[in-house]
Amino acid sequence: MHRLYVMCDNCAELSEISFSPSLKEIGAFAFSVNTSLEKVTLPPNTELVSDEAFSRCTSLKTVTVFSEALKMSATALDECTSLYAISSVTIPYTIRKTAADTA
Repeated sequence: MHRLYVMCDNCAELSEISFSPSLKEIGAFAFSVNTSLEKVTLPPNTELVSDEAFSRCTSLKTVTVFSEALKMSATALDECTSLYAISSVTIPYTIRKTAADTA
């Protein structure tokens, strides 16, 4: 199982992330406060995006999710002001609960 934990907290140059297809989990705060991050693509095998994994990524505009079994923390995208302003989160219709809903 491939997991990412504090991977690039507070990076300034990272603008786009595409993960390995084997990624299962992104840990808490893994990419938080990456102010240049604009695009994230989560592969089909991703099962969990933890608390504040992408929080305060103020330039984040697009999150694409291909996993139908994803549990995403209710705080995973906290304070991503560009994302909320343009409402461009793509999530498969089969996802109905956040990680907080299943706790």
